[in-house]
Amino acid sequence: MNLKNSSVFSASWLFWAKFLCSILFIFWSLSFIQHSSIVLKNGTRYYHLFDDAMISMRYAWNFAHGEGLTWNTNYSPVEGYSNPLMVFLMASVIKVLEDKSLSCLGIQLLGIIFVLSVSFLAAQLTQRLLPLYPQTTVSPQLFVFLAFFFTLTAYPLLYYSLMGMENGLLALLLMLALNCIFQDKKNPSLFFIVPGLLALMMLTRPDAIIAVLPIFLFYLYEHRLGSKKKWIASILIFLVPLFLLVLFRWLYYKQWIPNTALLKLGVPFQLRWPEGWLYSQKTIQHIFGIVPCIFIGISVLGKPDRRKMLLFSFFPLLITYQLWTGGDCFQTQRFPSHFLGVFFVLLIVAIFEGIHWLNAHLFIQSSLKRWGSPVFVFLSIGFLVWSFQTYFFSLANFIVSKPFPNSYYEWEEENLIQHKTNLKISLAVKDATLSPKITMGVLWAGMTYYAETNGVDFLGKCDPYIASLPPNPGVFSPGHSKYNLLWSTSFYLPDVIYTNSWTTEFEKMFRDHPELYQKYQDFRLFYLKSNSPYLDSNKFLQQILFY
Repeated sequence: MNLKNSSVFSASWLFWAKFLCSILFIFWSLSFIQHSSIVLKNGTRYYHLFDDAMISMRYAWNFAHGEGLTWNTNYSPVEGYSNPLMVFLMASVIKVLEDKSLSCLGIQLLGIIFVLSVSFLAAQLTQRLLPLYPQTTVSPQLFVFLAFFFTLTAYPLLYYSLMGMENGLLALLLMLALNCIFQDKKNPSLFFIVPGLLALMMLTRPDAIIAVLPIFLFYLYEHRLGSKKKWIASILIFLVPLFLLVLFRWLYYKQWIPNTALLKLGVPFQLRWPEGWLYSQKTIQHIFGIVPCIFIGISVLGKPDRRKMLLFSFFPLLITYQLWTGGDCFQTQRFPSHFLGVFFVLLIVAIFEGIHWLNAHLFIQSSLKRWGSPVFVFLSIGFLVWSFQTYFFSLANFIVSKPFPNSYYEWEEENLIQHKTNLKISLAVKDATLSPKITMGVLWAGMTYYAETNGVDFLGKCDPYIASLPPNPGVFSPGHSKYNLLWSTSFYLPDVIYTNSWTTEFEKMFRDHPELYQKYQDFRLFYLKSNSPYLDSNKFLQQILFY
């Protein structure tokens, strides 16, 4: 839709409104990054990412320094990541900055760029989807701005993007692909751009398939591509990078699927779906409470449009995927986060369609049109703010520095405290290391990034043997259901074991196996291997107090 001459709001108004929101968002993001950083007793500030992102940074650091895509440089390689494109991006940042803390900061700053880009593309997508009505009492430009604004306040997308996860990159590729397929069908470059973007989405995260598949099918159907050669070429452009990734995986890691995916296999569906439903209920509470409004707006009140139905199909596909996988071990809407921009676009378009329907059927008198439409828009915006109050409260937490109800604040603060403890122990291990052969046993595998030691991942993300085990009976947490503390400890004999929240489990293991317990000094929160030639135990304990 061309909105240049159809708006009572000028194009300059839209530009300056976006500009102001962007500046405010950048300042908020820098404040968030500052808050998420860690200042230790010695006054040194360290930048830290989400633990899964720190695992990716570990791989990226080794790759950037010629050690290969490995977690431990002294062991056989294992694919403990599921985001190869993000790992390569991290490696590029590391190659430029050559500092562990600054590299984390660089990834966080990239997250700002990702979210801003997604918001601008959401506004562009809204502009493409808004129908062109001859008489409109409320400015379409206002709706374009609303799509930009609400995407910019989608807190799960902000959080995971600024904490180094691949969600921001995936959301950006998704928005680029949608804007491309909704372009003029005569554009000859689309036949390789769209499949390329979809392939990049799969390389960013394999579960992007729930969006990639319907988009690709829509693209092939809508554009027809003119000839069989172009149709085949598009499919090859999409499949060849994925085939090369699988081939590399087999040649380098000796596995057909990532170790992270292997971890999730073998769990019975009867264990997965209750957790998946619990997780989906939170998704419904935060995101899908207004799905009926979207459906009515785009299918009943609005003009039939296959593009809108394509976007709407992401709703049932996402819920189905969450039920099938059992949700996520983090209850902060990580899975839906990269879809949030699309959902806000659909909401805004549905409200616009509703206003037009009201003008055509209820607000027949000019006075009703003049006052009824703005009131409806005002109420709709209020309804959106109320529906997504969790996001706005979470945003406000970092402005007033106090917890609001219905926000993610307490969960984030607990994670920040955990990250600080992890960092202190990691740096103490690094300072007390006597040999590069030192091994550290962890439950938070990202700790090895700053510790610079060989790691033993008790939960198996970077251990192919643990990933190949059947899940522990009656225990289910997505990606955390397979472990064997006795085997991992006995086989690797880590020089340091950090028990974290599993203190009771380790105490029971050592109590049942006193011969193993005799090899360690017990400090409850961590165990140090007695007389280890690779670790200075006294210095480690001193450095813990120092940091």
